[in-house]
Amino acid sequence: VIDDKLPTIKNKPIFARSKDECEFWPALLEKAYAKVCGSYTDMTSGTPAEAMRDFTGGVHMCIQLSDPSPSLWKLLCRAGRSKTFMSCSSIPKTEATSGDMLPNGLVPGHAYTVTGLKEVTALWTCPEQNLSSPLAQLYPVSSSMKSCSLT
Repeated sequence: VIDDKLPTIKNKPIFARSKDECEFWPALLEKAYAKVCGSYTDMTSGTPAEAMRDFTGGVHMCIQLSDPSPSLWKLLCRAGRSKTFMSCSSIPKTEATSGDMLPNGLVPGHAYTVTGLKEVTALWTCPEQNLSSPLAQLYPVSSSMKSCSLT
């Protein structure tokens, strides 16, 4: 059991929060997990998969995107259709500190909730980047792809 008092700075949650300012479940869920772990500090360095296992008792699957299966997209779509909890995290780099944003908009060492999947059909022309891998369909369009053209 937890109360609904959340740690804030300038009336905004310090830790987990939703883009919708009226939605508090991410912060309340995080507070409940911090209580299970002992404190907010004690829950650092865990993975989203460990947290989901702790809350549900279910089995988790971790997929390393450095060597994706050709059937990765189908697996993700099947998981989405069955309302499976999905999350992802970025690996911290030694040259980046916690809180630094990468050119693609991700924060090293941060966890993200997957709230939806969309397939985009497009033809990429990008001389300096190899977009033929199965991961190409998972990469967000970012400023690092300025020389690429999309038709």
